[in-house]
Amino acid sequence: MRYISKKLFKPLCSNCQKPISVPDGLFCENCFLGLLPLTPPLCIYCAKPITEGSVCGYCMLEKNQIFTGGVSIYEYAATAASMIKKGKYGEIPWIFQRIGIALTDAAGKFNCDYVTGVPVSEETYRKRGFSHTDIISRTISSRDDNLKFISVAKRKHSPPQVSKNRSERKILPLNEFIITSPVPEGKILIVDDVRTTGTTLNTYGNFLKNHGAKELFFLTFARSNLIKR
Repeated sequence: MRYISKKLFKPLCSNCQKPISVPDGLFCENCFLGLLPLTPPLCIYCAKPITEGSVCGYCMLEKNQIFTGGVSIYEYAATAASMIKKGKYGEIPWIFQRIGIALTDAAGKFNCDYVTGVPVSEETYRKRGFSHTDIISRTISSRDDNLKFISVAKRKHSPPQVSKNRSERKILPLNEFIITSPVPEGKILIVDDVRTTGTTLNTYGNFLKNHGAKELFFLTFARSNLIKR
């Protein structure tokens, strides 16, 4: 596999890449303190921080939820934002192996049968040489015998969400994705590095349901757009 790197097994911080004292640790002390965990209550459908209850006001208005539930672990800021940017734009794939390791325990709590990542486009894959979501989901699967990795679709190339304004980010057509393999029965966990508006996750989830998926959950390392509602 192209993304396997010996750096995964060195005692280096996942963010600043400086040596760390704990052999199986993921972060140095400073970078660990820079992780900002999202604390409950969070909306069970979009992982948005809320003041009370279990569902945010926006999701209450949605009659047909795509996901049964899901969670994001950290705020997209400080360490979490830094390592995602370094991984993607600095083209450092082993960072996403570390993210997969960090997400494994949370992934197991959904009791799903399969894990998959939101597909990246072929153009993005050619440019970076890897799919960060495949690395995350494969890593989770390799550490949890109950979660089988699947890849059932590919994605057409379109401008990245980060380059779009808020209104543009809310629109993603279903034909953005192309089915490549039958969608299996069973619970499917969709993973991604960061959730912003949720458009990409929701569109891909809706796409999988249109192709036979029965029950979906989501898991992301980080969450942005955190104003409580």
